[in-house]
Amino acid sequence: MTDRFEQIPSTSEPPTKRKPSRSRKMLGAAVLGISSILAPLESYAAKPKVSTHHESPKRPDDAESKRNYLISEGKKQLEKYKTDPTPIHLGYLVSFLDSVKNTAGPIKLGDLGVTEEQYKAFGRTYGQVLVKKLNELAASDSNSIDMSMIMTRLKDRLENGFTLEELGITAGEYQKFEGIAELKEKQFFIKSISDDVIRYKLGRAGRDSEDSIIEVMEREHLSPDSVGFTAQEYQVFRDKYYGRKIENELEYIRESDFGMSSPVILRHLLDKAGWTLAKVGYTKAEFKKVETAFDKYMKLTSKQRDEYGLKIRKAREVRNDKPK
Repeated sequence: MTDRFEQIPSTSEPPTKRKPSRSRKMLGAAVLGISSILAPLESYAAKPKVSTHHESPKRPDDAESKRNYLISEGKKQLEKYKTDPTPIHLGYLVSFLDSVKNTAGPIKLGDLGVTEEQYKAFGRTYGQVLVKKLNELAASDSNSIDMSMIMTRLKDRLENGFTLEELGITAGEYQKFEGIAELKEKQFFIKSISDDVIRYKLGRAGRDSEDSIIEVMEREHLSPDSVGFTAQEYQVFRDKYYGRKIENELEYIRESDFGMSSPVILRHLLDKAGWTLAKVGYTKAEFKKVETAFDKYMKLTSKQRDEYGLKIRKAREVRNDKPK
């Protein structure tokens, strides 16, 4: 069993074990609209291709096998692009070559028969394809995150040592594209969240929609009126949202079920909501005891944590089974 506190990030991002929110899914869906030009954002070379058939995918189990596998995959990407030189095949190839060049992995460009000059040529060509697409999107009336996704890939080219001049774009054009991409992305989110707000007001919004409203509004710094809330309506919605989240955590905290919650998670939510410990029924001294108990829990072994969690769950079941 993986405890939630083990997933608490060190940044200001909210600690959570929940599935990706709708706003993340919207990002993924929007990428499908430009899949003909963008390769996956993660390194293609970093993982084996998963078989679509019923047999188990081949997974390299030693250094030499992994090296041979990567060489084979790299050559496949080269052959695909030579046979069918489309932007998507070029994107996959460049992503693979970037990974080979920039990581201390088991293979080098030379193992694929690729020279430094050829690598630069592939990278320049792909960058120029991206710039062409940016020009098309900048001139369109659509509001989406497509430009932001392509700008991310263009920045990858720059981080991999290419110059704006090599990619066929001036500094002024690059800044202009950044501004347009940011505006289109914001308008995309405003439209998406506005639809969620309408569903919420009609009583048809699920928890995913409510999560998206809060997540996107806070991350993108959207004003309530931009998505169809009055300031008062948004405050009421926000109070109810964080109140529900906090109460869920408090149920576990009161039982010292630290496999499901922790004082760190609760404090994070209180800070987000602007609530005090007193508002949820704790004095500082009482909460200090909770933190001390959590510190002791953290020092337990994995087996001891499992035994502790089982004891908590059994006690909960006994309480729930008692007649009210």
